[in-house]
Amino acid sequence: MNKEQIIDVAAAIFRQHGYSATSLKTLSDHTGLHKSSLYHHFPEGKLQIALAVLQHLTQQFDNALCKELRRQDLPVQERITLLQQQLKAYFKEGKLGCILPALGLNGDSRALRPALEELMNVLVDAFSCVAEHHGLPTTTAQANADQVMISLEGSLIVSAIRNDNQLFLDFLDNLPQQLLAP
Repeated sequence: MNKEQIIDVAAAIFRQHGYSATSLKTLSDHTGLHKSSLYHHFPEGKLQIALAVLQHLTQQFDNALCKELRRQDLPVQERITLLQQQLKAYFKEGKLGCILPALGLNGDSRALRPALEELMNVLVDAFSCVAEHHGLPTTTAQANADQVMISLEGSLIVSAIRNDNQLFLDFLDNLPQQLLAP
């Protein structure tokens, strides 16, 4: 198993169990690697693995989605449609929870906070870019982008708690109005 595969498995485990409840033994069991092999790839242990997961997700979102959202040659509506499609696919129509709460809402999150903020900022900045291209002032675009991020996270959390992804799908339907509101 290579480092990227370990990161993918670790992301799923962290998403399911949270950072605090995930041990190196759990990661070892799910990757099929001995703890010594995990330490070979990640000498600093669980924290380094969690940071690698966040870095990987930040790069994934930036490469797969955010670069497209920043393209000035695409009409705003096309970028919003792309955003809706990508979020729907990535979060499996709201059935896959977001990793941010799993890694950010625990007593050990201080060391993860800069990487968590970087991931959120990449998304919020891309959302804001779409709103600015629509003609909104920077402060309004940023405020709307923040609200979209809050709604995204909230819809995923409530969908998971209720075991009903409709709230997430409703969020996607309302995303254009929320992002482009004057």
